[in-house]
Amino acid sequence: MEVKEIPLKLIQPRKDQPRRYKELGPIYELAESIYRVGLLEPILVRPLPDGMYEIIAGERRYQAFKVLGRQTIPAIIREDVDDNTVHKMSVAENTSRVELKPAEIVLALRKHLHHLSDEEFSRRVKTLRSFIRSQGDGTEIPAEYKEFDIAAQTFGIKLSTLVHYAYLLADVPLSALEILAEGNLTLRQIAAIHKDPSILDRILASYRRIKPNTDPLGMPAGDLACQDVFISLRKEKARKRRSKVDRALEHLKKAVNILLDLEEHEEHAYKLEDLIAAIEGTKAAEGE
Repeated sequence: MEVKEIPLKLIQPRKDQPRRYKELGPIYELAESIYRVGLLEPILVRPLPDGMYEIIAGERRYQAFKVLGRQTIPAIIREDVDDNTVHKMSVAENTSRVELKPAEIVLALRKHLHHLSDEEFSRRVKTLRSFIRSQGDGTEIPAEYKEFDIAAQTFGIKLSTLVHYAYLLADVPLSALEILAEGNLTLRQIAAIHKDPSILDRILASYRRIKPNTDPLGMPAGDLACQDVFISLRKEKARKRRSKVDRALEHLKKAVNILLDLEEHEEHAYKLEDLIAAIEGTKAAEGE
């Protein structure tokens, strides 16, 4: 196919790009490589009705060219692709270059199944999960769920893994899922959100507070909001743990005083005092 030089000002990234570039470090590294050896592979775009071009594959290369201050970029123009094909090509490129996080995978799946409402997506995921659990992974699935199987192959993961990710986020509205996808959430954190929906409420509240003051070139507001909430949760958990330890120490000290009044149990009292000292030493080491 013919490669053309297209002005950067006429190119725009896809709004539903599954990979969110949270860190500029890799972009700068790519820019340095392009500066030294040139662009090894042109980006892939498609024309839009307004005269602009939308990136199908190569957003990192596009961002690197912007960093270098270039005015144009080599590109291949594809006019024969619809939205569904564009999305699959973009997902395939991202999964081959950078591993997508679970929330990003589910967001990409939701974008692929854009014709499904939040409620219908949730229903299908839960039904498919029940089917796989009863029939086993690798069993031929009903035709209406084939798109899930195709998506799993695109991501390079087992269907049961994809469905597990989707199940944990099945009740998260698409608008909220887009925020979670900006975060660097682990599977354990996603499971925590599934178990306790109030965590999602806190993330959304934090996002609304952070978003107006977010630097467009810095970390996404969704990532900052997720970090903010899970750091707070860790601190709350630590405070609860310390409170339990303090209550336990109070009971142990009372037990020591009782045992000391009973001469035949003085030895046990001294052992308890050693235990109390060890616990208090651990507290001190943890920053108490």
